[in-house]
Amino acid sequence: MSARPVAEMTSRGSPRSPRLVAVDVDGTLLTSDHRITGPTHEAAARIRATGSGVVLASSRPPLALEPILRRLGLVEPTAFTASQGAVTGTARMGGGLQIQHRDSMPLLAARAFVRETVAAGWTVSWFTTSTWFVSRLDDDVRREAEAVGLDPVVRDLTGVDDPPDKLMLMSVPLHLTASEVVGPDLAATLQALDSSPGYVEITRKGVDKSTALRRLCESGHVDASSVAVIGDGPNDLALFEFAGLSIATANARPEVLQAADFVTASNDDDGVAIALNALMGFPAESRLP
Repeated sequence: MSARPVAEMTSRGSPRSPRLVAVDVDGTLLTSDHRITGPTHEAAARIRATGSGVVLASSRPPLALEPILRRLGLVEPTAFTASQGAVTGTARMGGGLQIQHRDSMPLLAARAFVRETVAAGWTVSWFTTSTWFVSRLDDDVRREAEAVGLDPVVRDLTGVDDPPDKLMLMSVPLHLTASEVVGPDLAATLQALDSSPGYVEITRKGVDKSTALRRLCESGHVDASSVAVIGDGPNDLALFEFAGLSIATANARPEVLQAADFVTASNDDDGVAIALNALMGFPAESRLP
């Protein structure tokens, strides 16, 4: 299948006015320098004003998602999904986050994974709802800290008692697939997915962005056919399979572009704004691809 430009959306051939739009964050909502553009901010406000919901579906941990939620006005009762689908919650009107659900991984399995990967020379990130722990501070961690606006805590991860919602590796060689990151002894308990080149996210087996979105839809009585999703990475593919309509940004990985129903402009060219406007039949604010 070849994705069509969002300019070709029609009420006859494609769902319009979805009840819910789920949007990935890094590489999709945010530009390459981690900004929300004016047109994107305006399009999100316009679609919410129609009564349709906007949900951020991110692999970021909740604390790194909160500033973005507030910038877009996505506070309670609007929900979010974080940590690759392991966490759902809302941003409180008065500040702070309300965590509604956690699908943390088994503590013993997480510790076993850490022991194996640290012994192999990897730097491991361990994310809970409140803290980002790292096995060591290196250039990858420093760059990530600047990008997401969090301060990591360096410590022996095998001594952390709060089970992680997700683990993360950075600078993973491109020849190494995500499935190879989790060894056969842990494959029944943990799973790994690529989020962007060099990044691998590890969660409890069976947990991904679609499981969190499905939970939100069930609680809100929203049918999957009334859901649209926008993403760019392999870890968004489960969302594409779940939703009634899928849109990839032009900067998406080839397998994501192949799986999408439609393609919009890149994250640096107001792709999300263009897609939201097309979904609702609004005039485009930027040039369509």
